[in-house]
Amino acid sequence: MIADVIGDATSKREKAERVYNYVRDNLEKKNRNSGIYVQSDQNKILELKKATNSERNLLMLMLLRAAGLKADPVLISTFGNGWLDPALPFLSQYNRTIVHMPALGKRTFLDASDRLTPFGMLPLEANVGRGLLLKPGRASFITIPPAAISRELSLLHIKINKTGDLEGKTRIRMTGNASRQRNRQLARKMDITKVINENICGSLDGFELIETDTTVHARASDSLNLEYTFKLSEFVEKIDGEVYLKPAILSGFTKNIFASPTREFPIEFGLRFENMEQNTFDLAGNYSVAELPESKTIDNRFFIYRRSVVPELGNPGVIKYSRTFRIKKIYIPAQSYDKVRDDFAKIVDADQEMIILKPVN
Repeated sequence: MIADVIGDATSKREKAERVYNYVRDNLEKKNRNSGIYVQSDQNKILELKKATNSERNLLMLMLLRAAGLKADPVLISTFGNGWLDPALPFLSQYNRTIVHMPALGKRTFLDASDRLTPFGMLPLEANVGRGLLLKPGRASFITIPPAAISRELSLLHIKINKTGDLEGKTRIRMTGNASRQRNRQLARKMDITKVINENICGSLDGFELIETDTTVHARASDSLNLEYTFKLSEFVEKIDGEVYLKPAILSGFTKNIFASPTREFPIEFGLRFENMEQNTFDLAGNYSVAELPESKTIDNRFFIYRRSVVPELGNPGVIKYSRTFRIKKIYIPAQSYDKVRDDFAKIVDADQEMIILKPVN
């Protein structure tokens, strides 16, 4: 069987990737979870093409070894199951078996339980930082490297017409878990227009999708690119002859996610991520700038926020907006909560600041 799986692959990485893809793509998920153990033997799993998460990964382990590759099982406690405590000698705190593969020259961990996770990445719930590595005759704790930073970059070019409606084009590039999350939305909705209308722009009043590439479908990839054109009405506010425009179209916080006045437990983000939005507003001769928000930076040990709104050099009829929010550490201790909460409140305030325009008669 292994010859059919790896085909003409010659390198260790190529063999491992073909085994991983075979297991990930050819087995349906059982409704029940067996934890770290198996409920069916491997022949039965191959016959029925159904497996739990751990059964899937242990089958992958067997196939990797059959291909002549070194691989070992690792017991983990996924997010939602609780942090494992190395001081507790109980197998009951583990709920999934994944695979450690040192044969590729660096620490590579594989978990084939999610069809939208590409080779070399772990599903988000398996990025837990530590696991119990099992080898014949011994067991030891092993560090699981943190996931690569998840990034989403949105580039918008927008014209503001005389009535205050926005017309423009958006390009979004996602890498890491940001790509996987959008692909999961695509898999559920099976339609890119629904993802744009409901998940990306669902909170924008008056949003109208004009055109996009309808051939975009869900796939296991660590990158995803989207492009679409749109019209946005009811977005600006008109007060006393002036136009108020919030420059953050797709990003921007409207409320403090740290709502509680106090915190007794640490905050865990799960992964590092960076959200960037860069917008070009073309006033198209219809408006002049009355007021722009000042540039702002809010930086601490755990996250950083940068925002700038400036006229384009040599062209005051075009406004350049840039916003970045990046999580630097996935773990925030409870004693830092007051500082984090206060800084995040400042970010919310900054995201509500407006560009003020005057119509050109």
